[in-house]
Amino acid sequence: MDIKELLTPDFAITWLPWAVQYFFLIGLAYTSVWIAAIAVLWPGQRQQRLLTLCGSLIFSAAIVAPVALLADLHQPLRAWHFYMQLRPDSWMWFGAWLLPVFMGSGLLFGYLLLRPSLPTTATDRWSQLGCWLRFGRWSEKPLLKPVAVLAFLSACSIALYTGMETMAVQARPLWHSHWLPPLFAASALLAGSGMLVWLNFLFKGHNTNTDRYLLLWLRAAFTLFGLLLIGW
Repeated sequence: MDIKELLTPDFAITWLPWAVQYFFLIGLAYTSVWIAAIAVLWPGQRQQRLLTLCGSLIFSAAIVAPVALLADLHQPLRAWHFYMQLRPDSWMWFGAWLLPVFMGSGLLFGYLLLRPSLPTTATDRWSQLGCWLRFGRWSEKPLLKPVAVLAFLSACSIALYTGMETMAVQARPLWHSHWLPPLFAASALLAGSGMLVWLNFLFKGHNTNTDRYLLLWLRAAFTLFGLLLIGW
């Protein structure tokens, strides 16, 4: 049986471009949550530049990734069936519950990371919008650590779900391996830390200390990925 796509040629069933986009974008989202949460929770590692970059990546990737996943279902209302049936034997059923939790906690965490960078005084239309997005004169610091813990745990659940739903495909021997979920997570961490390095160059206010910190993540992710690849 072939799946007929409007934007891609016909080919036998496998992962379609929408699913590949989801894997890439959700990997960027949950690894940027990991990096930011550890920076928040680890003493002496809180750089506002790093947190701003992570918040930007969380927002952009965590919003778009579920859209790509719904597009992969071809009929978005099919997602409703996950909530109308009890299927604890299906990783996609678990994902239908875990993904909204991650979106909620991740986007809240991303907002708290970005809030200190929003303007406090309105000088033009854009700064006025930034002031409005602060939602008042309150401090985000008391909320930052508990939300970081919640978002970190939720990101771990999404990393597990994304790897396990692929590993469950027994018809693909290369996928059906317990090495695959940690391989997915390590490759996502490699992409996420690399993307943050690129954003540091792209956004105004490039910080070399942020580069050094992210390059440590990049080297660690590359080493871990290589070791897992050998095991796989």
